[in-house]
Amino acid sequence: MRGGKRKGAGRPPVPPHLKRVKMTGVRIQQWILDWLMSRPESSGKIVEDVLIEKYELKGDKNVR
Repeated sequence: MRGGKRKGAGRPPVPPHLKRVKMTGVRIQQWILDWLMSRPESSGKIVEDVLIEKYELKGDKNVR
């Protein structure tokens, strides 16, 4: 038996409230976008980290 779907194989599912979704319609200044795109890290991860730090978010559904 090789390959295919097996019980216990693969990455565990992400809880629904932590699932990442695409967001469109956000407007930021061009120089910020240029800086984000020049970074090796994911721009989404950078934005998440800054928002969590600045607003002391805890990752739960009850945000302020």
